[in-house]
Amino acid sequence: MWSLRHAQTPEDLSNILALQQANMKAALSEEEKKKEGFITVQHTHKQLEEMAALAPQIVAYDGDVLAGFALVMSPEMRDTIPVLRPLFALIDNLTFNDKPLAQQQYYVMGQVCVHKEYRGKGVFKALYAHHKKVLSEKYSCCITEISTANRRSMRAHEKVGFQNIHTYTDPLDEWHVVLWDWR
Repeated sequence: MWSLRHAQTPEDLSNILALQQANMKAALSEEEKKKEGFITVQHTHKQLEEMAALAPQIVAYDGDVLAGFALVMSPEMRDTIPVLRPLFALIDNLTFNDKPLAQQQYYVMGQVCVHKEYRGKGVFKALYAHHKKVLSEKYSCCITEISTANRRSMRAHEKVGFQNIHTYTDPLDEWHVVLWDWR
């Protein structure tokens, strides 16, 4: 059985990077992307260190095997990963419950990924439950964006409690901006 904790060691960060690499959209076949889902952002070790210095990065381990991870991108990190800058700018202009998101305490799910061997076993749900447990005192919600082509991720996020608050298209894809309200 896997256990949840905060990523704390250089080995944790290296394991996250390896799992990212194995699940990048460009590394998967069309069939795998459709069936298993995919991720689109590749972080650097330095970026993960900076993220971990500001907020807990949650990992699930089964012994020495990284079963999954869920990364926190606090608004202070908005300029760290260039591909995510447009999302933060968009959030600045969105509202939720008639209140601008820019005035709410939120963080962006920087990425969630579950090892292929652990999918469908509750790791995804447990990672998010741990996020809520650890971060709900500081934040009122979690926001992320999901490619409309990534149906597995959309379904999984909906099951956790995320709701679609905006849809847009950019040169790369069509995206759903989803929010999990903790209040």
